[in-house]
Amino acid sequence: MPYLIYGLLLLVTFFFPLWINVTLLAINFFVPDPIPYIDEILQAAVILKQATTKLKQVKNAD
Repeated sequence: MPYLIYGLLLLVTFFFPLWINVTLLAINFFVPDPIPYIDEILQAAVILKQATTKLKQVKNAD
């Protein structure tokens, strides 16, 4: 069952909008899990990539 949850989390992390990922990261900090830091690091890396991509799009639009 935990593998199913982690699989869903990976799908959400890579394919959902930035605000959903930020919300899930905030929730993930408070939910205890067996692998304490790996998923938070992965989520933060994807959020940073999405944020920089959005900032580049905004910059190029000007």
